[in-house]
Amino acid sequence: MGPVGGRAGEEVTFNGFMAYGGESKMEASHINALHNKHAGLERRIAEELKSPHPDPAMLQALKRHKLRIRDQIAHH
Repeated sequence: MGPVGGRAGEEVTFNGFMAYGGESKMEASHINALHNKHAGLERRIAEELKSPHPDPAMLQALKRHKLRIRDQIAHH
C-alpha cells in the first residue's frame, strides 16, 4: 500500500501511518519502518515476559532500544 493524499499541509496515510503532505515518500517510509521496529520490539518484550524465566538484562536492552526508536519517531 502506498501513500494516500499528499498536498502540502494535508494529512497522508502511508501503510496505515499518518504523515503530512510536507513529508516526502522516503520520510514517510522511514517513519513507517520505525513504527514497524517499535511494534516488533513490543512483541519481543511481551514474548520475553511470557517466558518462565524472563532475562532482566534482555528486557532492559529491548526496552532501551524501544525508547530510542520512540524518540526517533517523535523527532520526525
